[in-house]
Amino acid sequence: MAIEIGATIAALMILYQESVQSAEASLKGSLLSQLIQGDVHDETILTDQSLRYGVDLRAPYRMLLIDCEDDASAGQIKVYRRVNALAGRHSWPVVVGQFAGQVVVLAQAAQDDAQSLATSILAHLASYRSTGRANGCELRIGVSAAQQGASQVLTAHHQCRDVMHISRRLGDKAGVVFF
Repeated sequence: MAIEIGATIAALMILYQESVQSAEASLKGSLLSQLIQGDVHDETILTDQSLRYGVDLRAPYRMLLIDCEDDASAGQIKVYRRVNALAGRHSWPVVVGQFAGQVVVLAQAAQDDAQSLATSILAHLASYRSTGRANGCELRIGVSAAQQGASQVLTAHHQCRDVMHISRRLGDKAGVVFF
């Protein structure tokens, strides 16, 4: 009887933790969506929301866009969860979310910090790879130039997409590319 009660309590705790993570992912996704879509009528509120995750939009930040060349949403969700867990373990000042089928990381980081962050993410995801692919897809990370202000998140997102598109067209196989 005690084992059954213990198992039930453990299952409830896991369910609770998953629901908290799901709610947090939804909030982060909503914040990133508003910022990337340029929906910044009240920059103060969005800046305050990002501060709750350790990113001050009034200071320089960079965006990292993690692209999986396959469009399998299950693979994207796994990549998102792994990157989010890694960021949490290291207490990185980042907001991790998903937007338009890609994993987005908004990071309070200088150029060297962004390089280190991107390299750490790729190395972590590589531990899940089989035959050179993670979750069945080839991963690439595009890194924006430093931006400042909530209204510039859209610019950072465009820079990430542009640099990945250009490097892909040039045949560059680098895992991390900078704008």
